[in-house]
Amino acid sequence: MIWPLAALDVLREAPNATIWSRLHARQAFVFGIVALIGYAVVLALPLMVTSLVPAISTGATIAIYGVGLAIDVVLLCVLFGLAARYYTLAKRGSLFGIPVVTTIVDRFFRVRGVH
Repeated sequence: MIWPLAALDVLREAPNATIWSRLHARQAFVFGIVALIGYAVVLALPLMVTSLVPAISTGATIAIYGVGLAIDVVLLCVLFGLAARYYTLAKRGSLFGIPVVTTIVDRFFRVRGVH
């Protein structure tokens, strides 16, 4: 994902930036962070599962990692789909909220002129 570009927008906010652009830059930044953390946790699940079972067989380890890989691919497709959907909404100029992300943005960022 390209959330670091959103981080640059958040850090170097133009004084004449609209409330809409500030809000969506912050949502993109937080969405990227949340997606990155969530995806990293899902990627680490097979390692955590195999580490918790000390006497796991090689076949079981391969099966766990195979299932983990399938879940990783599905989650990657879901994240790309969500990112594309949010991009399309923002491109149209829509004002929208992202379920978990908007709550985090409201808590950690103050958009001048809104709060």
